[in-house]
This record gives sequence, C-alpha cells and structure tokens, in this order.
Amino acid sequence: MNVLFILFKTEQIRKSLAPSLILYTVGPATARSLATLRDAYLPGANIFGADSGTGENLAAVMLRHYNSVYGGMGVSSEHHAEERGKQGNEAGMRKPALLFLVGEQRRDIIPKTLMGAVPERDRIRVDEVVVYQTGVVAGFEGDFEGVVRRELACCFSRSQCSSAGRHPRKTIWVVVFSPTGCDAMLKVLSREDGLVFGREPNREASERRVFVATIGPTTRDHLINEYRFAPEVCAKKPSPEGVGSGIEEFMKSWEGK
Repeated sequence: MNVLFILFKTEQIRKSLAPSLILYTVGPATARSLATLRDAYLPGANIFGADSGTGENLAAVMLRHYNSVYGGMGVSSEHHAEERGKQGNEAGMRKPALLFLVGEQRRDIIPKTLMGAVPERDRIRVDEVVVYQTGVVAGFEGDFEGVVRRELACCFSRSQCSSAGRHPRKTIWVVVFSPTGCDAMLKVLSREDGLVFGREPNREASERRVFVATIGPTTRDHLINEYRFAPEVCAKKPSPEGVGSGIEEFMKSWEGK
C-alpha cells in the first residue's frame, strides 16, 4: 500500500506542522493505520483519499485538493531553495513538493499525473522515497502447493459429490496482495490445476477450480505484463469488501455457465 505522509517525532516540529500537514492515502486499511500514527504524533493533521480506491482516483483527488490549498503558487523545483536565496520571497511562493513513500514495486500513475497535469500551474512536484521492500518467504512454493493440493482433493472427494453423482462446482480463491511471490504461485497453479499462463492474457476459466483475485491494479498489471495471465478479479477498492464484491460478481457469472 502506498502512503504519502511525513512522520515527525520532535515536539517542536510536531507543534509547528501538525495543524497544516496533509496526508494522502489510497485505501481504508492504510488510512486506519495512518490515523493511529497521526493521533499519536501529528494531532490535527488531515487525511484525504481513503475512499479513492485506485491510484488514478487518488491522483485526481490530490490535484483538486492540493491546488485548492495552494492555488496561485508556482510549481516547486529541485533548485527552489537556491532560487529563494537569490531572488527573495517572490521565488518562495511555490507549492510544497509531496513526499511519496513507496515500496520497490509500484505503479507510476500518481507521479505522472501530478507532475504532468494540464494546465502547467496545476502541476505538483513529487519526490519518491522507497521505504519498504517485500520478499518471498523461504519454502513458500512448497507450502502453497501443499495447501492447494489438499483443497483440490476436498473439491473432488466423494463426500463433495451431488446426489446425481457429479461434482459440485466448488472453487478455491487465491487473493494476491503484492507482485512478490506471483511467480511461485503461478507455477503451483499450473501444476496442480492446469492454469495456463504466458500465452494470451484473456482465457476461459473452463474446468479450473482455483481462481485468482488481486487487491488492486498494481498486482493485476504485474500478472498481465510479466506473465500474460489475467486474474479473474481485480478489486475496485483495495479492501476485504472490495475483494469480496469482485468475487461475488464473478461467481454469479461463472455459476450460470
């Protein structure tokens, strides 16, 4: 989850900046965590964008809101401090740049939208800083394969058969929250459930029993671009409710086939 925020620990900075500090976040889960930190360190700071759901929507929210706060000011640049020293207060009337705290894998829709806005006076400088990285837990592929194999066995066990002797259309869902680990996941699903990837990104689910949902477009795009695999569901909002709604919608269509 990508969050734009600055965390200050000193009492002096906290008192001077908290009332005017703007915090942006793309989803409700991150907003809740951020609110806890805000209440402890920056009481009075404001959080925006919790219901935006995607980077595209959040970028639009940021353009409208940030420019309403700093309307009429020029775009900050890397040489802003030097210009201010040479030219005085006039050069200082610039919109503060936004600090974009990200993981090592992320989409660039927010920086592109903010720094390429039209008209030019609406542009907002974005400084990106990588603050976290994700990795695959040792043994994940083997552990995941064991779980998938066990659950598939349950799907096709006799106790799961209908009265007519046919297997009910029971399914298993894998929800992916990060591009990390997707390679191992796809290999397991290919071996255990006949999933095909690396060819056409759009294909029929046919007789597969294991389906894939992603928490948002970053992971979906990674699967499509890197593996030519299109997940069945991409949550419209990065939340448990968003994932659940997407799965319910897909299942209504799938069960009707």
